[in-house]
Amino acid sequence: MKTHWTFLLALAAPWVPPVAAEDAQPAAPPPRIVFIALDAVPYEVVAELTDEERGEAAIFRRFKPPVPLISTFPSTSNLAFGGILERLGVEHSPGYESRFFDRRANRRRGGGPRSYFRIRFPWRDFFDWRTTSLFRKTMRGFHPVRSNLRAIDRSLEAFLASEQRVYFIYYGGTDLLGHMHGPRALEAVLRGLDRDLEELRRRTPNQPFYAVLFSDHGQAGGTPLKNVRRDLKQALAAAGYRVAGRLRGPRDVVFMPYGLVSSLVLFTREGEERPVAEIAASTAGVEFCVAASAGGWQVESRRGSAEIRRRDGDGIPRWSYRRLSGDPLQLGPLLAAAGDGEVWRSDRWWLRATRDRAFPDPLYRISRAFDLVDNPASVICSLAPGHMYGAIKTELLARISIGRLRWTHGALERQASLGFVLSDLPGWQPDGAVRFSDALAPFARPAGLEVIRAQAEAARAADRSRSGH
Repeated sequence: MKTHWTFLLALAAPWVPPVAAEDAQPAAPPPRIVFIALDAVPYEVVAELTDEERGEAAIFRRFKPPVPLISTFPSTSNLAFGGILERLGVEHSPGYESRFFDRRANRRRGGGPRSYFRIRFPWRDFFDWRTTSLFRKTMRGFHPVRSNLRAIDRSLEAFLASEQRVYFIYYGGTDLLGHMHGPRALEAVLRGLDRDLEELRRRTPNQPFYAVLFSDHGQAGGTPLKNVRRDLKQALAAAGYRVAGRLRGPRDVVFMPYGLVSSLVLFTREGEERPVAEIAASTAGVEFCVAASAGGWQVESRRGSAEIRRRDGDGIPRWSYRRLSGDPLQLGPLLAAAGDGEVWRSDRWWLRATRDRAFPDPLYRISRAFDLVDNPASVICSLAPGHMYGAIKTELLARISIGRLRWTHGALERQASLGFVLSDLPGWQPDGAVRFSDALAPFARPAGLEVIRAQAEAARAADRSRSGH
């Protein structure tokens, strides 16, 4: 049940023009707001196309400059949109991708043409408009630019026809376009969106609206990507582990190959997390692997190992990154003055200190990788540049259609991680990079967020009551 827009009506209130008592006139309707989510559009592409030095060739000229949105880890849509919309009361997804491992059932689920729509991923239901036709999803691959432009036309007409003052749109076709042809191919779509928004403003001079544009993550690559799946499987087998579809014995490991991404998740029996992380991290093409531990999160790589810990005192979250050997996340220079011991810094300090580094905001993102889905992995790995992980069938299909895949996302590194936020909403003051969980906060009042949370919980309680749970 989709009801979030009724709780965001207050968003528009601050921009209703004041009217003097002696000249009282019927109040003009408050401006509408349209939130537009574009899957996998990198910050660097939007920043370049909106650069004011481009003059009239720049797009979105009425908007303030974009800011980087630091995605989740893995930097994939199910995780990212769940995190971006979490504060609006959206429940988490069952897994990292549409095909996932169900821990309770101890089996793989999803990923098929029917299950894709049958299994509930709450973030998808949040949007007022998105492409739901399987036929249209398939046709995107044949005419990706044209299909995206048509989706823009249809969605903005739906926004215009609706009576909602706050409207959410999702374009998933930009992700496929970026995978197939690289981020630069997105320019035609972004220019089309800019033109359509301006045309809509001209058509509705008495119905003003503001727009908030954002993406969930970026795209990285440029060279043919090598699939690490076979090497990883061989490394685990050499260490006495068995790749299986279920966890029956202590040495079983469940793989979840689906899309071709630069991250991977593994499921093990309890107690096997760290050994499996060490083996996976030693595989060529794997940047690092992380496993949750009793004290925090253990990071393993060929560069060494480290421990991440968090504590909350006086209402201020603090993090430590303790190098056990080497420096897997390349954070040593930030802590050089403090030596190699355990050093605690505030959450805000870590965000500011790392947002421009190779791995932006790594501690927070790694920790959230284990609680943003209902079925968290035992081990999560980030791949090195030039590598990907996924199903062999998917890889072969990609080769037949476009050749060897060159662009993807999922890793912790910045190109794959940085989406964007862009808006013409008065009062919005972009300041540096924004974390995924805070991306929409400037566009909603705290009171409005509280109402959304309360109403979302009431809707969930009603659903549980109807289903008998």
